[in-house]
Amino acid sequence: MCIRDSYNTSGARLIAQDIGFEIHGNCTRNLKQKSFELKSRKVYGDNDFSYAFFSDKPLNAYRRLLLRAGGQDTKSLLRDILGQQLLVDRMDIDRQAYRPALVYINGQFWGVYGLREKMDEAFVENNYGLDEETDFDTIDDDLTPMAGTITRWNEFYNYIASHNAADPAVYAYIQTQMDVNEFINYQIAEIYAANTDWPHGNIRYWRAYAPGSRWRWMLFDMDYSFSLKDVYKRQRRCRTSCCAPRRPARQSRSRRQGHSQRRWPSRSRHAGATDHSGDPVRGWPSS
Repeated sequence: MCIRDSYNTSGARLIAQDIGFEIHGNCTRNLKQKSFELKSRKVYGDNDFSYAFFSDKPLNAYRRLLLRAGGQDTKSLLRDILGQQLLVDRMDIDRQAYRPALVYINGQFWGVYGLREKMDEAFVENNYGLDEETDFDTIDDDLTPMAGTITRWNEFYNYIASHNAADPAVYAYIQTQMDVNEFINYQIAEIYAANTDWPHGNIRYWRAYAPGSRWRWMLFDMDYSFSLKDVYKRQRRCRTSCCAPRRPARQSRSRRQGHSQRRWPSRSRHAGATDHSGDPVRGWPSS
């Protein structure tokens, strides 16, 4: 637990309360500049962060927030932000709001961060006024329910797998089960940004239980967008070919002995519609 004080650019205090504070992320935990998750809990005194942090969303309370340091985008810190802020007022899509922040911990400056919504069941609660205990399912990319159960998703997937979406009647039914236009927007956003950390990962989707509700996809973690891997390749090329002393190439032992190396193709855990095991698709339906 820690005490969180937030101030605006004029120095006025916005909120001050006890909160849960922990390191956020997977691989980025190894980086010097960590990302953090901020949790409001009744045991700390308040269930919400009661302030309208984001000017582009009409919300004045949040259960969880993130302080993101840019993830793998350690130079610009902007790729994930850019990939989502480009969509504001242009697309109907579930995205994370953003606000820049300067972070101090115990009086020590930690750097420039992005204050963000957390893209999980708390996002659905805040943005749609639903209760995670009774009102909706949220599914992660490994088919783990973050809220609710996997049952309704499996039913939808089994229907997709056993019917031809080219049939107008089938497609009409699919449109009642998933928000097709939002799904198209989601695909456009990821593909336009050239996010190479997707679609094999970073996929979440949710659906309310109320009649007429449909599956919607959640946009998050776009750090590997806009040619980030190309930047890394150029940096490595510079270190190995431009800056490092040249050395003669060495053959592998198997090639020196006249043997060819065989590489078995790796099988993604998100094999989608071609999954040989018959497991439900990880992230979207396929015809």
